Amino acid sequence: MAGAKSNWNITYADVREDRVVFYGTVSKDFSEITYRIKATNSGRFTVPPAYAESMYERNVQARSAADQSLTVDAPGKK
Repeated sequence: MAGAKSNWNITYADVREDRVVFYGTVSKDFSEITYRIKATNSGRFTVPPAYAESMYERNVQARSAADQSLTVDAPGKK
């Protein structure tokens, strides 16, 4: 995926209107995925927690911290 970096191999990314669903294989030392977004509106937005689970072992899952926010300023505004 353009602009993304991580320590795992993304096999497929399903881009939806309100989220992106990543598919791939991870090892036990998996720890991070970083990505960039393109803001199309200015404002303050709540970032929902990321959630991950195994396709075949449903008891293997993880969730990131909640209550993250993102503020996007209008172009030219600092």
